[in-house]
Amino acid sequence: MALNLDEQPRSLHVLRASIAVLAAAWLAFLVSTVTGTASDVALLGTPVADWLYAGLLLGAGMICLARALVDQPERAVWTAFAIGLTLWSFGDIWWLAFLADGGEAPYPSIADALWLSSYVPMAYGIWRLISVRVGWQALGPAAWLDGAIAALTGSALFAATVLAGPIAAALEGEPMVFATNLAYPIGDLLLLGSVLAALSAMGWRPGRAIGLIAAGLLLRAVADFAYLNQVTLGTYTGGVLDTAWPAASLLVAAAACVSARGARREPDWRTFIAPATFVALSLALLVVDHFDRLPSSAVMLAGVAIAVAAARLGSMVHTTLAINERRALTDPLTGLSNRRALTRDLTRALEDSRAGQRFVFALFDLDGFKRYNDNFGHPAGDSLLVRLGARLVAAAEPGGAYRIGGDEFCVLISDRGDAQERLARASAALTEAGEGFQITAARGSVSIPGETTDPELAMQLADRRMYAA
Repeated sequence: MALNLDEQPRSLHVLRASIAVLAAAWLAFLVSTVTGTASDVALLGTPVADWLYAGLLLGAGMICLARALVDQPERAVWTAFAIGLTLWSFGDIWWLAFLADGGEAPYPSIADALWLSSYVPMAYGIWRLISVRVGWQALGPAAWLDGAIAALTGSALFAATVLAGPIAAALEGEPMVFATNLAYPIGDLLLLGSVLAALSAMGWRPGRAIGLIAAGLLLRAVADFAYLNQVTLGTYTGGVLDTAWPAASLLVAAAACVSARGARREPDWRTFIAPATFVALSLALLVVDHFDRLPSSAVMLAGVAIAVAAARLGSMVHTTLAINERRALTDPLTGLSNRRALTRDLTRALEDSRAGQRFVFALFDLDGFKRYNDNFGHPAGDSLLVRLGARLVAAAEPGGAYRIGGDEFCVLISDRGDAQERLARASAALTEAGEGFQITAARGSVSIPGETTDPELAMQLADRRMYAA
């Protein structure tokens, strides 16, 4: 069985050496393109620079495949990226072999089918990467809304700038050519939106791998939008723009050359500044449109981005209130419900008792805990409380378990004829013994509504009975 890449440093060094070689080859490709010598040398009637272009894309896919072979936990992630990048390179190979010198190419062509099919495995790779590195539970509504805001704002900016001419030209020219070429930036934005959602869940502080993938997708989106602009207006001549696609693929491949680490972080000011920046850009577009009319698509996208931002604000307020409420009702050490939550639940139980339901409330006080703290120290005492609290939660299910201060715990359970047995399990859960210590729990219980219908009186009765025990 293959080991995780972190356990195979030699494999990591080989991958980094490989990406360094490809980066040097890309730099040579860039220099030859800028100096105009890219087509001076030909192989099989095709400029060597074109084969180098396709080779860079294929090499990026091979690096991701190599990562998949040595990294068992993330094998599906890097296999998907390898397939996506390889399909993209096959599209270029097909174009060079059959369409580059064959006159006017059909739209869509087999090369387009290969290029566009690469988005499916790339999307799956991103989905798997988020599952492993971030966790889908972290991607709540706020994270997805942040990704949508960023993608919509980017689309609005492109629609207001590089797409303004192509849209007008498409209405008068070849709509199929425009639609085929438009499919690429749309695919880029969908992938980028997913990655941006992950970035939001990480507090906009990505790990190196996800950051490199985001940079690669962003570069490819910019290149595809620029290509769409030029090819629709008939001004595309290749040049430096052609170096962007292999550079984007190499950035994704570079993500396969870094160690796997979880990337989830606690939110800070960046959680709010990033979506605020995107909203400000959308508002700026609407202001510009007031003085100098922009394409209606740009205005519509900017408006939708602001509407999504309003939903994001509502989600943020709801989340903040929920977090504050949870903190107000939770014991910070053990994670159990606290005294305030107990008062609320006792009141509800008494209301339900009027409908015929019966409950038992029990209060526990730990015997021997002070001596344990004195002998082993307060950190050890805190750890003991956490362990006992976790056991009490399991013993009280489906009822509630609470810590109401110090070494006092309590449970509120429904009485279905087995209350005493469940209370015995709760007492056992709060018992622990070892070398030099023994922890037990004194208990006092009250039947609701048999003995009282007042929450304060219930707590007083249980307290007196506990101390009597």
